[in-house]
Amino acid sequence: MDKNQWTLVHNGLLLALVVLLIINFYFTNASITRLSPVEVQKPVVKITTITASCEQCIDAGEVVKAIKQGINADFKETNVSVDEATEIINKYSLKRLPAIIIEGKVIEGLANKNNASIFESPLPYYDISTRTVKGLVNAVIIDPGCLQCTPMDSVIQQLGMAGMYFASATQINATQDSGIALITKYNLKKLPTIILSKEAEEYPIIQQAWSEIGTKESDGMLVLRQIPPLYVEDGKLRGNVAITMIVDSSCAECYNVTLHEKLLENNFGMKFASTEIIDSSSSKAKKIIAKHGIEKLPTYVLDSEASAYPGLHKAWPEVGIIKDGDYVFTAVDKLGTTYKDIKLNQVINASSQ
Repeated sequence: MDKNQWTLVHNGLLLALVVLLIINFYFTNASITRLSPVEVQKPVVKITTITASCEQCIDAGEVVKAIKQGINADFKETNVSVDEATEIINKYSLKRLPAIIIEGKVIEGLANKNNASIFESPLPYYDISTRTVKGLVNAVIIDPGCLQCTPMDSVIQQLGMAGMYFASATQINATQDSGIALITKYNLKKLPTIILSKEAEEYPIIQQAWSEIGTKESDGMLVLRQIPPLYVEDGKLRGNVAITMIVDSSCAECYNVTLHEKLLENNFGMKFASTEIIDSSSSKAKKIIAKHGIEKLPTYVLDSEASAYPGLHKAWPEVGIIKDGDYVFTAVDKLGTTYKDIKLNQVINASSQ
């Protein structure tokens, strides 16, 4: 090959190499472009908060924070007062404030109106129609000065834990003029008690249960009538029960009757003034057995103070009898335990029942 031919070959190879480099560069850059992540644009969520003058109402800012958690979006937030929000209020038929309108994202658990999720304040709230705050309850506790009685402030606390908001809770002694006036006005028989302002009726817990435990008066006030023992009625402490347990010492295998005391305490909240365990051979036990026609031992008798417990009084016919005011447990044979039939003078074993 002469010099001219070699030059042509050399130049041809060089040109081919340049072409290959250009092609390789093109495809390499094209691959890089295809593998680069594409930026996804976040959705825009619009949050409009409408507030009114209500110090006791829920903190709308905290609600907005909770709503935003877990949502990957760009938020556009607007805060307006009730006077500036007439159009929005009408559009979404809002009744309570604070209210929050979320557009661009469906929020589970919230109402949906006109393609928006709507949060309206629970009690207490600003009522748009009346321009007043609803759900501010005033409570009056009438106290007979009884240290053993059920503390009504604990009842107030329980209602508060259930969501009721108390603007005030005032305690009045039953012997004060103001206390006597309320006792007379509402014909109160059991003390201590609670009188709630009519705002309490806004709360579901009152709507659902008050008819079982209290009354609504002509002035709208709500009076607690069913007082958990201990309480005072007609100047007498009620609900302090005397329990007498009768055992038979000849029946060592018979069930432990003392367990009933704890069951009564746990199931009915029963308070005991005294607890007595007597043997069936004693003169006192014989009188009680004869008086109430007791046939099975061990058993127990509650005195008339047990009537202060409505739940127990209602359930008692299933397990016993009420005679001369005493509550006599007779369902000994229904327990599935060993007992003594004193009429047959025979021990009935649990395994034989």
